[in-house]
Amino acid sequence: MQRRRLERGTAKTNSAAMAKRGTASAERGAVTAELAIALPAVMLVVGLILAVGQWQLQQQRLLVSAATVARALARGESQSLIDEWVARLPAQLEISYGSNLVCARLSQASALPGFDNLEGLKVSEEQCAEKQ
Repeated sequence: MQRRRLERGTAKTNSAAMAKRGTASAERGAVTAELAIALPAVMLVVGLILAVGQWQLQQQRLLVSAATVARALARGESQSLIDEWVARLPAQLEISYGSNLVCARLSQASALPGFDNLEGLKVSEEQCAEKQ
């Protein structure tokens, strides 16, 4: 009798363990599915953050270059030196003169990856300096 009780208890324990294993193996694929759904969204956010950072660096570089060109023009530096600086970027330079100011505007096509063919995405900065 004791043996039957022991066997019956073991059968109950075995069926409970098998039910747990079945649930665990069914949930194992759920993690993979969640990762497959979430990973593209995470990669999109990371890509956008990197693209905006690259755009900001491009804008900062143009800002510093426009300020340098404006100061050089205000000091009376040669046009060939200024053209050499602008050729390194490459950017379009527009110069405007005021009563006591010299302004330099540098504009450049956006360097965002994947948006090379869009004409409207341009980065430009204008800086002015007093004539000396």
